Amino acid sequence: MTVLETKNVYYRLFSVLPALENSLSARGLLFSLAYHSARILKAETAQVYLAGRAGNPAFLYASWSQDQITSINNRTINPLVDWVIQHRRSRILSGTDPSQSPDGEAEISRMVRNIILVPVIAGMRVIGALEVINCPNVPQKQDEEMLLHFATVTANRMLRRYSITRQEQSRLLIQHIRTPLTTLNTISYLLEQPDLANQKRLELASALRTGSSHLNETIDVFEEIDDLDEGRTLIQKRETGMMELLHSACRKVMPLAAERGVRLACNMLEVLPSIDLDSVLMERAVIQILSNAVLYNRKNRRVLLTAWSEAGQLIVHVQDNGNGIPAGDLPKVFERFYRARNSEKATPGVGLGLSLCKSIIQAHGGEITIKSKLGSGTGVTVKLPLGPSL
Repeated sequence: MTVLETKNVYYRLFSVLPALENSLSARGLLFSLAYHSARILKAETAQVYLAGRAGNPAFLYASWSQDQITSINNRTINPLVDWVIQHRRSRILSGTDPSQSPDGEAEISRMVRNIILVPVIAGMRVIGALEVINCPNVPQKQDEEMLLHFATVTANRMLRRYSITRQEQSRLLIQHIRTPLTTLNTISYLLEQPDLANQKRLELASALRTGSSHLNETIDVFEEIDDLDEGRTLIQKRETGMMELLHSACRKVMPLAAERGVRLACNMLEVLPSIDLDSVLMERAVIQILSNAVLYNRKNRRVLLTAWSEAGQLIVHVQDNGNGIPAGDLPKVFERFYRARNSEKATPGVGLGLSLCKSIIQAHGGEITIKSKLGSGTGVTVKLPLGPSL
């Protein structure tokens, strides 16, 4: 690479750094790192790995490739990734010469001409590795240095943003568990009173168990959303028949619908294709959406689930006939602990259900939207990619 070419590469690097400020999540920041690294070096593929916990191997977290075809779950992890993370050192490899590997064992696939691997360092800690594959020219030392700088800048911005986010989320969680904790403490105090009647003691003990269970469930769901959003949840994708998944979700919500006097109907507008997804997580999201629709529906009215495929996506739509959501509340319905003003007294809950649904669906490369009109009901639409999702 000539001096002029090197200057051009660095110019392009610093021109994309401001884009990182617009990435709102860790996944967004690291995807930007992969995307811009590949584009700057005109490489075919770039991917970011995060270090495994407790001695476990690194795992692929964000990836970009020119063809955008290969699924993350089907990509083979370069065995040198863990070496780079462990030794905090970069590697440049070309051809299939195993002598370039630190342990003399790893070879590059015949489909791969060259690789640059650099550690991703946040503060004093290596949190992962950046791998850039198949640059048009053999990578040079200055390419390695540039990627190392870019990865470090990205990781430190992510670390700062993550620290702020964690503080906000911790404050939010504390806010919402303070009242139930106070209630549980009061019950515990009353149970310690020696003159408490046996029947009252039994009632308070039951309330204590129920309250503790609800509190633990709230914390568990909160942490589950956190893990999904930050990529710490292992998404176990396999080919799943969507007809069966949606019918199964409807069957599981039928008892709740019968109890609430609501008619629940599922209408598949065509024979739905199979999709690679985590069926347990996705069914949970569909059940949550259906349960919400049933809980907020008017008695003796219908909740309808329809599904079809369109433009490379599977569309699932759930429509209720409830009171609707005020327009001012709609932008906030996916926020943790948020509940619409007209629902707080109508139905029990803490406001984590839709937030969990959004995290599950986004983890599969999909999107969820809500439209509502006061007095007419609410519609929830889920769109999932039919092809592999990055």
